Amino acid sequence: MADPRSCEDTLRIPAIVDTGPFTETDVEETPLIQMASLWKTYGVGASTVHALQDVNLTITAGEYVAIMGQSGSGKSTLMHILGCLDVPSSGCYLLEGRNVQELDDVALAAIRNRRIGFVFQQFHLLARLSARRNVELPLGYAGVTSRSERVGRALRALDAVGLGDRADHRPGELSGGQQQRVAIARALVTEPAIILADEPTGNLSGEQSAEILSLLDGLWAEGRTVILITHDPGVAAHARRQVRVQDGRVATEEPAG
Repeated sequence: MADPRSCEDTLRIPAIVDTGPFTETDVEETPLIQMASLWKTYGVGASTVHALQDVNLTITAGEYVAIMGQSGSGKSTLMHILGCLDVPSSGCYLLEGRNVQELDDVALAAIRNRRIGFVFQQFHLLARLSARRNVELPLGYAGVTSRSERVGRALRALDAVGLGDRADHRPGELSGGQQQRVAIARALVTEPAIILADEPTGNLSGEQSAEILSLLDGLWAEGRTVILITHDPGVAAHARRQVRVQDGRVATEEPAG
């Protein structure tokens, strides 16, 4: 297994030893995501499965990228590693210049909470809570103790997705498209560096899908970094770059359209 301390040498950038908060200057001068010679392996011996093989990928701040692939291609494994839900078996992954393999579980949880906004196919909203309170949840985990600040930020996030007038509605009182908008507001409320959307239209009708994709397009136009994980070429076409994953490898990279 590759020594994770060699990541900076492999990527030919200066090593970053401070694990404190990054400044805006740090982020501007460092690619948002850098992967080099990245592998993810499950099992041992004859049962070994290489879910990812020698993946090299760079994403800069403000990009709109679609990661495409069929079931079993490795795209979901790549999504889990991008989102710090899992770590590579070997190779290098730097997120905002920080070596992910060197971080403990607490630091990884903090990154997932504050730097990555997740949007999943399943909305994962708590049925007993209103839209506003669902959106507030990440702020509590982030240590925002002021209730007025949590409420204000949640309402602003709901306004941003066009649901300011549905703040007091519970998920069961909302359409599928509206529930996904609440999930996007929840992803936005901590002002993350990345919006990571895994099959965000998979459970929606055609009209609802178009609304959600238009919303993601708008977030990218505002300067946010958006990464779509999808098997659908129509969804991927909204991105400005497409990365195709096949048999655990990055098969092609190309501009969309």
